[in-house]
Amino acid sequence: MVRVPAVVVFSWIACLPVGADSLKALDGSAYEGRLEFGRGDSLRIAQAGGESVSVPLSKVEVARNFGPTAVPPKPWIMNGAGVLTVNGSFIARPWKSVDDKKVTFESETDQLLLTTQNTAVIFFQPLTSKEAGFLDFARLGVLLRNGDFMEGTFRSCGNGSVTIQSLLLGERTFSTTKEAMAVFLKAPIAIGNSIYSMHTFDGSCFQPRSLQIGEGGVILNGSPFRQYRISKGQPFEIVQERVPTILALFKERWEALGNDKTQPAVVKNGVPLPLGNDAEMQAIIKARGAVEEVIRDRTNALNNARQEWQRLQGFWSQKNQIANRARADVNRTRGQAGSKSQQAAGLERSLSQASRDLDDKLNRAKAAKESLERDRAELSRIRDNPAAKRSLESKVKNADRARQSADRAVRQSKSNHSRYLGRLKSAQNAQRSAADLAKKMVEKEVKMRRDAEEATRDRDKARRAFDQAAANLKEVSQ
Repeated sequence: MVRVPAVVVFSWIACLPVGADSLKALDGSAYEGRLEFGRGDSLRIAQAGGESVSVPLSKVEVARNFGPTAVPPKPWIMNGAGVLTVNGSFIARPWKSVDDKKVTFESETDQLLLTTQNTAVIFFQPLTSKEAGFLDFARLGVLLRNGDFMEGTFRSCGNGSVTIQSLLLGERTFSTTKEAMAVFLKAPIAIGNSIYSMHTFDGSCFQPRSLQIGEGGVILNGSPFRQYRISKGQPFEIVQERVPTILALFKERWEALGNDKTQPAVVKNGVPLPLGNDAEMQAIIKARGAVEEVIRDRTNALNNARQEWQRLQGFWSQKNQIANRARADVNRTRGQAGSKSQQAAGLERSLSQASRDLDDKLNRAKAAKESLERDRAELSRIRDNPAAKRSLESKVKNADRARQSADRAVRQSKSNHSRYLGRLKSAQNAQRSAADLAKKMVEKEVKMRRDAEEATRDRDKARRAFDQAAANLKEVSQ
């Protein structure tokens, strides 16, 4: 639960003489007189009778220092410009500018170094109770006078304007005197181990991590304070208290604003409830605790849904890559099968041409043999005519050479035919193997694509579950 400081008013203080310092211990002892500050871990108060009492700081419940002006510290009622830090301190000091690194105050000091990282809210103007009812520390952005809230990321503040970066509308600038009431930079967080609140005359309320008694005053330490000294000359009040919730704090501040405007209310079952109703406030706090439990549960559900979606996203990516590789394999094997088919077709044409050439060579060889046989028969009939015999012998020799040439051509043609036939058979076998492989690749690709489609459905289902979990968390958070 977020905790921030509150102002505690003790009825016994009203009975003290004006201008008298006072000290009340945790055991109920009460003293008045003049507070004395020196080095050490105790507060000393000099009473009117001259007796001095020293009380360890850890035993002090309330110590009030009126200072020489005898003016009590002002309660913080959000009465103007100021800065609320993330650890619950309210610094009611005029600031000059704010950028992405630090808050610059009009009176700079090395003892007070407030970074933007440690700044929760910057108030620009006094708030009425009606306007205070619009405060919402769960969102970051600018609260406007009409109650509208512009969500966005803080950019800068100074020269009478504040600038934020809106996700939907881009960079927007608002006047700090006419439009903007406050800008929310970060959500307040639980304070550290501080058990002291310190209220000063200007309405500031400090929650230091370390509070020490020093010479002539009090020293605050711990971001944003660095040996920050509050002198005895300034009215202040030190309170050791149980710090209330931020809702209780602002309820008290709203009520302290007086009767000028409608008091802010919360709504239960459609009926407005005034914040002054403590019983209802307890019910609201209890209900908020239940809501926080639901937020934790839905946050866990959202984280689980995110992890499942991311896991299935990776699984889908893996299956999709496998399916794409299978498709590439199908295209590659189909291309190979097509190439083998074209090669076989070319060899079939070559074999057909070789067959025709072989038939032609066989016919020529047959004709050469028949011509040779006719010439030889003719030669045997004209043995008694020497001149004719010599002519026919020459013709027979030529015919025999032609027959031998035709026989060689036949043998060569047969060799070509046999070679093309062997190549064709080999190409046809390769074609069948490539076609079988392509078929298997197609079957594998179909299976891989189905797996990828199933992974896509699972991934999309997980994404819808994640979106629903995010919507559920947003709904209960709002």
